[in-house]
Amino acid sequence: MLSIHPISASQTMTPEQILKELEQLANLSAISVRYEKGDFEGGFCILKAERLIVINKKLAPARKGTVLAQGLAEIGIEELYLKPVVREFIEDELARQSDGVGSRFPGSRAAGLAKSAKFTS
Repeated sequence: MLSIHPISASQTMTPEQILKELEQLANLSAISVRYEKGDFEGGFCILKAERLIVINKKLAPARKGTVLAQGLAEIGIEELYLKPVVREFIEDELARQSDGVGSRFPGSRAAGLAKSAKFTS
């Protein structure tokens, strides 16, 4: 007999795989993702009418995924089809951010995105 057990995103996908899925989602949503150096973590912004999410390229993949998930949620993902595991990741990261709890992946903190940042390429 086949039994189905719910599995969380962290058990089925690595932080790198989640990051790739989120990058694809951003691309399909016409949002540019830029990885830059600087004293910031990242977030969603509009630059000369271009919607983009800027992420500190020195962050660990798990933290990059958290920043990207938060940026995508900020622009709205309710109407988009997402793989269930990706939607779960985004929802979990948003819940952790609002609760002030750390990310599901070690090395990733969900709280405290820097909204204003100085970055260099």
